[in-house]
Amino acid sequence: MNLIDLIKEDLIFVDLKVKDKFDLIKILYEKLYQKGYVKESYLKGVTDREKVYPTGINLETSYSVAIPHTEAEYVLKPAICIAILKEPIKFKRMDSPEEDIDVNAVFMIALNDKEKQAIVLEKLIEAFTNKDLMEKLLKEKDKSNIVNLFK
Repeated sequence: MNLIDLIKEDLIFVDLKVKDKFDLIKILYEKLYQKGYVKESYLKGVTDREKVYPTGINLETSYSVAIPHTEAEYVLKPAICIAILKEPIKFKRMDSPEEDIDVNAVFMIALNDKEKQAIVLEKLIEAFTNKDLMEKLLKEKDKSNIVNLFK
């Protein structure tokens, strides 16, 4: 499974301004739900999981990301909803849950096949560590250009 198969122009937010991570998760959920990608229960699944297993990833660069997600049972069709934030928001670190990091971009993952989750996470981490790609992504305002970055 390639990332480009999961990234759709109508699931991308650019310069999104939110109060906090739970406000953001709700906005992304509403888009996924409205477009028929997830069940109504997906929101609770993601927020509950985020409280116990945080998803902030510190990349030791000028940016950090988060990858909120939940179990396959809450998903109807696979997708990744992307938010490039106007201002960073706090997420707990995946590798050090007691620490907060400022996140610039969020990739909310909706997969209906749990077997593919590890593959998608691996490909996302590979993309996140591509400094050139991430710098372009964080500056880009055109959604179709954002999709093309993952081709």
